[in-house]
Amino acid sequence: MYKEGLGVSQDDTQAKYWYEKAAENGNASAMNELGIMYSKGLGVSQDDTQAKFWYEKAAENGNASAMNELGFLYYNGVGVSQDYTQANYWFEKAAENGDAAAVFNLGINYFNGFGVSQDYTQAKYWFEKAAENGNAKAMTILGIMYLNGYGVSENYIHAKNWFEKAAEKGEINAINELGNMFLCGIGIVDRDYSQAIQWYRKAAEENDVVGMTNLGYMYKNGMGVLQDSSLANSWFLKACDAGYSAACGYIEEPNNELASNMVEYVLLGAEQENEFAMASLAFLNNEGLGLEKNSLQAVYWFEKAAEKGNNIALNNLGFIYSNGMGVIKNVEKAKSYFDQAIANGHSNSKYNLAYLYENNPDEFPSNYQKAKYWYEEAANDGIGNAMCRLGFLYQKGLGVEKNIEKAIAWYHKGSDSGNTDAMNFLGLLYGNGIDHETNYTKAFYWYKKAAENGNISAMNNLGVLYQNGLGTSVDYDSAIMWFQKAIDENDPNAMFNLGILYDYTQGEIQDFQKAFYYYSKAAEHNIAGAMNRIGVLYQYGDGVEQDYEKAKQWYEKAAENGSAAAMYALGEFYKNGWTTEKDFQKAFYWYDKSARNGFADAMNTLAAFYFSSGYSEDALYWYEKAAEKGHSTAMNNLGYIYQNGLGVSQDDAQAKYWYEKACEAGYSDACQKIEE
Repeated sequence: MYKEGLGVSQDDTQAKYWYEKAAENGNASAMNELGIMYSKGLGVSQDDTQAKFWYEKAAENGNASAMNELGFLYYNGVGVSQDYTQANYWFEKAAENGDAAAVFNLGINYFNGFGVSQDYTQAKYWFEKAAENGNAKAMTILGIMYLNGYGVSENYIHAKNWFEKAAEKGEINAINELGNMFLCGIGIVDRDYSQAIQWYRKAAEENDVVGMTNLGYMYKNGMGVLQDSSLANSWFLKACDAGYSAACGYIEEPNNELASNMVEYVLLGAEQENEFAMASLAFLNNEGLGLEKNSLQAVYWFEKAAEKGNNIALNNLGFIYSNGMGVIKNVEKAKSYFDQAIANGHSNSKYNLAYLYENNPDEFPSNYQKAKYWYEEAANDGIGNAMCRLGFLYQKGLGVEKNIEKAIAWYHKGSDSGNTDAMNFLGLLYGNGIDHETNYTKAFYWYKKAAENGNISAMNNLGVLYQNGLGTSVDYDSAIMWFQKAIDENDPNAMFNLGILYDYTQGEIQDFQKAFYYYSKAAEHNIAGAMNRIGVLYQYGDGVEQDYEKAKQWYEKAAENGSAAAMYALGEFYKNGWTTEKDFQKAFYWYDKSARNGFADAMNTLAAFYFSSGYSEDALYWYEKAAEKGHSTAMNNLGYIYQNGLGVSQDDAQAKYWYEKACEAGYSDACQKIEE
């Protein structure tokens, strides 16, 4: 009564008093309770020697629970020297006297070979007896035995049945094992990510750190759900915060405050040579989170974890050596680490090995074929990134025969798995009409789906469609919103495109100062087009004070970064002597360079240079190149050349053809010449 507070105030001191009185009268249960009080320090100072004394007294008087408690003392070396043989002796005595806990403990000893020879048959016998008594942990271990063939033939039906029985009783390990069966498609169950998620969520909602980590893994990889790094991180954080160091290593970009909290756990775990803690400590060193950034320490701890076969460490070492991050790039070493992780069943390493093959053709002969093989292996494991890359290989015909339908099929598979890059690629394929018929409605659908699920490139692409009314109505507010979302994620292309919107859009939205601001931000990321447009703004004094010197400086920067438009502008500067002496040689150099980089105005101007210098063949070549790019003036010039037989045979049909093309392209003088 006093121990439980039944009808009286709970009072351990009074409980001890009455237990002692009962023990003096030979009550074995009271002796056992006194053992428990001394073992736990309830109403007395904690004293393992006294606990053992009372357990032995109770056991001598036939108390089965005390026999089991004695077994635990010997099993754990508490108050006595650790002695598995003695532990087993007392567990057997307790079990013979009907103690249910001892029945389970005997199963554990036989399963692990503690104090007895390892004997799975005996372990199974005792676990089955414990399971009959409703012990959910015993049910779970029986499931594991059937799953792996420990002392029995592998039997996935029996394994699943035992896991389900244990799960009904709320046994967390069984719940996670059921999730694993559905995740991997083991035995009688088909791979079913949605079922796996249900079981992992059930475990996570019971505050199980393994369940939280497994659920985070599903969201991280978009398996059975849309990929959601934020939600994945929240589950990893929760598990890490609960002290589960394995989850800490999965966190993407933890902030410094969180990392500081993680350090305590992972340092302790690393000292104890816990592989997950060592991998997490390596990650924190590598990222400089909670610790000073130290690439050498990162590699050291990853290697320590890798020695224990830790897949995260093996995969990360492969990634580090494949990219030369803090070490000398070594693709063979990277391959070795990926191979080891793959041998341990690590799916992401299959993807990373494929990517290594794809991007290192000099080191790996037949690289695309090898990449395709491992992408397929990773895709079969549900890795959405691999599905996306397979789509790309088929789209470009890399290592496979070019096949757009197969590309689309793989992009769709990737999209179905939640991979937003695959969604964005579908948008690009339909939007750009590359290797496929242009369909802006479909492009809009896929960009929007990818953007809404966090794909930064898709946010930018969606903004372009809203800006230009492609696949949707023109909507500048939506365009600005999506560009801004991408800019918030530091996307330089969106900075450039928002600059274009403010630069070119007529009416109230046009704002050259804002255009200049966003071009400047994009230029910081070496976007050549943005540098060129800054040059234009300075040249014409739009949004800034007109300044030809600054304009030329920006054109030069843009040209260095590959802007054909800027090259053409420099040609104009040298031709007209703006901020410099006229220099036709330099002008010609820049026109030629711009033309060879595909700029139609430069092609037309270069053709005019050749024409005026009597080089008719070269002139004709560049006019035709410009015309192919839709340059209406070049089309008109071709009409004039053929009409008058200038450097070519006079040809009215060809002249008419080019005048008509120029007219269709909006060159009004050409329309009049057709009528003439």
